[in-house]
Amino acid sequence: MNFKEITDLVFQGCDLPNTASMADEYAYHILTCINYEYKNKLISRENATRKKERLISEYEELKQKEETLETVLAYQAGNIGTSEQIRIRINHAVNKGEMSKELFLEAVKCIGLMCGTLSQYKTCEKLLKEVEYEEQETMPI
Repeated sequence: MNFKEITDLVFQGCDLPNTASMADEYAYHILTCINYEYKNKLISRENATRKKERLISEYEELKQKEETLETVLAYQAGNIGTSEQIRIRINHAVNKGEMSKELFLEAVKCIGLMCGTLSQYKTCEKLLKEVEYEEQETMPI
């Protein structure tokens, strides 16, 4: 929904649809109060206009936050799905008795995905590569 649609609903005395977001509900209820106050001459036209303009600003900010939150939640849901697949692979490998640096990295990656950051994974990957490089340099030929 947008603010114009909400305004139309309020002025027509219609209910807000069940699919409305929290920002839509907030704007609808505040606008209903402003409309009531104005119709009953509790506030002036200028005051009603000022309140409505402030409400539009707050509504747009809330809508933006909702969209950002939806994006983050969708991203994290994808991470959870990926981490579950990794966890299953790790469990199978451990049950077979397979242990390796790659498996360790997969476990760290799984944790990172669940936490929403892969910084630990990248750090461990870098450290394991450094250790591997040092082992290669010190191995007798």
